[in-house]
Amino acid sequence: MRSPTTPAPPKNPYFNNPERAPYELGHLLLQLPENFSPFIPQPENILLKASAAVSHAYSANHVLMHGLESLGKMLMVVGTNEEWAIDNDALINLGLLIQHVAVEAQFMQETETHLSFTLRHQAKMQ
Repeated sequence: MRSPTTPAPPKNPYFNNPERAPYELGHLLLQLPENFSPFIPQPENILLKASAAVSHAYSANHVLMHGLESLGKMLMVVGTNEEWAIDNDALINLGLLIQHVAVEAQFMQETETHLSFTLRHQAKMQ
């Protein structure tokens, strides 16, 4: 399994700032053309951008999922510790955060899947 900061394919000039994967992903998605499709040939620079976006989506999702898992473990410990109570507002805020992060993770998974599919078909056309 790749680590969340594993770079995209070697020498991809569009893979930057792996520690800021969600930002970089959004930036790259905005640079893909409207006709980006598995069935329309794309120039190499567009394929490199899509490849970098796949790596950023994977990295962001990896961090989100592992962070959620750790947060869940921490909340379980807090919930079973009678000496340390957490107030309702904090629980509501954590619930909203977890819900939001789960939606972001879903977007990362779908983005990685869709772009990977397109890149595989692009490779077959070349």
